[in-house]
Amino acid sequence: LRYVVAKGRWEVLLDEDLPKSTLALKAANLKVLAQPDLSSDREISLCAQLPDHGNKYQIVSIPGKGTGVVASSAIKKGDLILSEAPLFILSGKETMAAVRAGSKEALVTSQVQRLAKSGQDAFWALHDCRAPKEQKTALGIWDTNAIGHGECSLSNSEGIYLAGSRFNHSCLPNVSRVWKEVDGMVVFHAARDILLQEELTISYCDISRRRNSRQAELKRNFNFTCQCSVCCLVGSAQGRSDALRE
Repeated sequence: LRYVVAKGRWEVLLDEDLPKSTLALKAANLKVLAQPDLSSDREISLCAQLPDHGNKYQIVSIPGKGTGVVASSAIKKGDLILSEAPLFILSGKETMAAVRAGSKEALVTSQVQRLAKSGQDAFWALHDCRAPKEQKTALGIWDTNAIGHGECSLSNSEGIYLAGSRFNHSCLPNVSRVWKEVDGMVVFHAARDILLQEELTISYCDISRRRNSRQAELKRNFNFTCQCSVCCLVGSAQGRSDALRE
């Protein structure tokens, strides 16, 4: 059972081994819950409506970082953490055309306006690294949160993911991700064993670069200075880290 924000509805997925099965939902057995109060901590409240994907992660407030993702149970290397469909996608072709025409803001805004009300609310709850909350723009949210699909995408596309966009960056990430074109999903797996309540992180930049180069790219594109365990190394330890990445 999953909630598809872009469609504003719940969907039931049947096991692949049971393609001819029928699942009946009787109205008498369903309970309508009251609309959640989003007046306080709006971002976390909206994220709490997302599927829990086997209780492997939680979206929480993290001091100094805003919102992030932590492990809600111990996770083994290679375990699936999250498989998520995008709220919406933009192809590389339409994005570049909009950039040349100076209309990228309008392009992103038009996609957001096509969403159900719940999808629009969830989009606007995402972080805009270029502006305070009351001055967010659709383009700012897109540039901050869009996840590129890389070489696995036939159209060089990017997408907005309501849970996936909540993973913070580390230059030593414990989560890897890949776009599965055939399924239309981005998939996140544990890159190593992860402890209960450990923060789950991905990389926002080319982590094979030296620290100064990584820091400059992150500041330019996402407006923050990385304080991960690798970037906080000093002296000879920092030098060895840079040397290993070259």
